[in-house]
Amino acid sequence: MTNAIVYRWSKATSQVHIYGTGGGWWSVTGRILMQHPDKKPFNATIAVGDTTLATLPPEPSGFRQYRMLVPPRAIQNGDLTVSINSDTWGGNNQDVRVLGVAMAAINAQPLSSDWWNVAPSLRLASMIILAVIAAISAMLLGFSGIGVGVAVASGFGAALGLDHTYLAMWYPQLIILMGFSVFIIPLMQKIIMWCEGDYPFSPNVRNILIGLMIVTVWVKGG
Repeated sequence: MTNAIVYRWSKATSQVHIYGTGGGWWSVTGRILMQHPDKKPFNATIAVGDTTLATLPPEPSGFRQYRMLVPPRAIQNGDLTVSINSDTWGGNNQDVRVLGVAMAAINAQPLSSDWWNVAPSLRLASMIILAVIAAISAMLLGFSGIGVGVAVASGFGAALGLDHTYLAMWYPQLIILMGFSVFIIPLMQKIIMWCEGDYPFSPNVRNILIGLMIVTVWVKGG
């Protein structure tokens, strides 16, 4: 029994979900047996999203280890979904079971690489744009040079943090949201000044309130 292999049969289409993997390159390793009880060759493929990672050899040869690379474009909504599609055996009077491939193990792990190694131009440009928008927002709110510097560092730092999560996939939408907020800051300043009436806030208090509202919109929108 020490050499026994524990495995599970797939169906015509079976999926393995790994949630919250984020972006970047991933490695998927599977230990698979391409052999039906009738020992006839059949077809099977492994895919992530719409990207086919491998077409398995139809000839049976015992359990084999398959290692595949998953490109960032294959990961949808930050989740890694491995699909196994194969011809099946059974499901009839001879045998009610429906057998695809036998899987003894399947593992996924991120490939160790620096964040800028994957799509550097797009991701770095997105971070710079987010930092610039944060700086413009700080200047419109009357922040000093130090305040603008803190805003730039915070914007770039937040973008760098997001880059290691699935939220990095929504960089374009976040840029649009933050860019739109820059245009409404002057409008909000005028509206608040009009609402103050005979009891105006100091400019610093007014700008801090607007800044808090803008940041809240960014967080909620993100």
